[in-house]
Amino acid sequence: MKFKIIILLLFLSFLQFGCIEVVFDEEEMEEVWSADTLTIDRWEGHAVALGLSEDGKQAKLLLVSLQEWEPSDESYADYVEKEITDWHIPTKDEANIMRKQLGGEKVTPFLQLLQELDGDPLSLDLRYYCDQKAYTFSFKDGTVISKAGASTKNYRIRLVKNVNVPMGIQ
Repeated sequence: MKFKIIILLLFLSFLQFGCIEVVFDEEEMEEVWSADTLTIDRWEGHAVALGLSEDGKQAKLLLVSLQEWEPSDESYADYVEKEITDWHIPTKDEANIMRKQLGGEKVTPFLQLLQELDGDPLSLDLRYYCDQKAYTFSFKDGTVISKAGASTKNYRIRLVKNVNVPMGIQ
């Protein structure tokens, strides 16, 4: 059963945010994170795939890197974005969140956000690695997460980072 949950929250003065409607499959998302979904697409200059709050005091954000890499470029391992370190290739669950929250019809607003934040555009005709480069996913409608194969040579890497931030209604 699909639910649309829109919760408008005002974050502490240091948080920047925009609005993006979040739609998710409740059963699937409960396996990943169980919480209220926030209406947020950016935080302190970072792109946000999903924001959740379990208690109204802390927000758990899934950040998406502004940069993307070709697999041969190993510099992604030391990526730092606005002083945030320890980024990683998405798990299958995180890739699924990215596909559902930023792909399909929602890809245009996400492309605009990346442009506003001076990020690399998505490679919509290519697939992205996830799950330690064992699987791949796409932001296109009608695609699934599948095993990485030898037949496809043009993969990309887009990293993610989970952060917890304080929040509050002003």
